[in-house]
Amino acid sequence: MQSSPSYEFSPQEEQKIARLAWRVRVWGFVALGLGIFGMAAFGLVWWFTVGQGVTDSGFLLSSFVAVAPVLIVNALIAVLYIGAGKALRRVVDTRREDVPHLLDGLARVSGAFRIETILGSIGVAAGAVTLWSMLGRTP
Repeated sequence: MQSSPSYEFSPQEEQKIARLAWRVRVWGFVALGLGIFGMAAFGLVWWFTVGQGVTDSGFLLSSFVAVAPVLIVNALIAVLYIGAGKALRRVVDTRREDVPHLLDGLARVSGAFRIETILGSIGVAAGAVTLWSMLGRTP
């Protein structure tokens, strides 16, 4: 079995990778914050709506179907992006393992993009279907 050759990025290359790692992690925390804020805002709106006597189950269900996927996407991608940022940061923090850490980080970022695209598309589709069904309702 042949061992893979070790490679060390230059300080300038590591600086670029460190910047990318920071940006990926920041986006993960932003997504987490947006998910938490969105869940709290949705909960308050729902609570006030029910408190005002609006108990139309169709409205409540359709609003949940429209909003929940977006909030779930934010929570899930937050975890993925934070993990990807940590993996990319290991390129800078370790020696002789730059290529495996870089490939791990890139795979994680790619997975996060894929999941964000798929779940985001499902969320948009669910919201569009919900809106379409609400517009088609007669009072």
